[in-house]
Amino acid sequence: MDEQEKSQNAEKVLLAKHRKENRDLISTITGLKKQATKKTRKSILNRCKDLQENLRKRHEIEIAQQKLVGKEDNESHTDNTSNNIGTLLVGSENFLTEKVSNNKNKIKENSKDPKNIFRGTVSTEFRKGSKKNRQKERLNKRKAKIEQIKTEAQNESLLEINFRQLEQETFKELLKLNNLSEFEVPADGNCLFASIQDQLKERYHIESNIEQLRSVASDVIAKDPETYAPYLFDEETLKIKDINEYCKKIKFGNYWGSDLEILAISKFYGIPITVIIAGGSPIKFNESLKSAIKPDLKLAFYQHSYGLGEHYNSLRDY
Repeated sequence: MDEQEKSQNAEKVLLAKHRKENRDLISTITGLKKQATKKTRKSILNRCKDLQENLRKRHEIEIAQQKLVGKEDNESHTDNTSNNIGTLLVGSENFLTEKVSNNKNKIKENSKDPKNIFRGTVSTEFRKGSKKNRQKERLNKRKAKIEQIKTEAQNESLLEINFRQLEQETFKELLKLNNLSEFEVPADGNCLFASIQDQLKERYHIESNIEQLRSVASDVIAKDPETYAPYLFDEETLKIKDINEYCKKIKFGNYWGSDLEILAISKFYGIPITVIIAGGSPIKFNESLKSAIKPDLKLAFYQHSYGLGEHYNSLRDY
């Protein structure tokens, strides 16, 4: 693969990355707009505008960097070709010089004649000097390009969308609007069950523990495979996961809980559960069970704020 093909492939990868980032941003903005109220609408619209503008500028910088790298690769290839030709010329000159030096008598005789002083010999000093100058020029260009990329990278980092900060700021507004406070649980793979445990105790005075809730979810799913099996579709294998194996992982392992377990636990206790998401509409499980005497359990779902990835916390009333 030549340098031009490599440059074209790198450009295609970059454009694909940009398309994905644009889709993700559209999804985030749509969710933010859905959460807007009369009081927050203006600030959210301004934030959405800033996010779009920052992403556009960053994409322009990345495209310019890619074009610069591609251009340098082509110049480097041309310089290498020129160096090879220069090497051949120097080699030929050395051969001629060696051949002439072997005939000292002829050189002495020719040197007496001013017309023959430069005949049969070619100086290599100019060639060598030219080669060194080209190498120095390439090094200087490379150093300048590295400095330029460093500067642009620093500017780009300022334009980078901080999804973690955006998610936390959005949650802060949502909690304030809904008069909720957050009870943070450890991010250890049991966060969903620990959050539900706290909600059952806070809202219904029901004592439970993580192992018990895992067992409840596993048993409910195993007893009703027709309802829960469709949730076990594996996108990689394009097959339904074995429900018995899945239930064993939930019950005895440290397998992360998801919507499937929330639905099962909600059904077991006959209590609705609401999951609040930054940038999206709340997800409600068994909402028909909700009433004045049967409030819903409230959970917060994070996608960007924790090192392990997705995370749940418990949401308490003020």
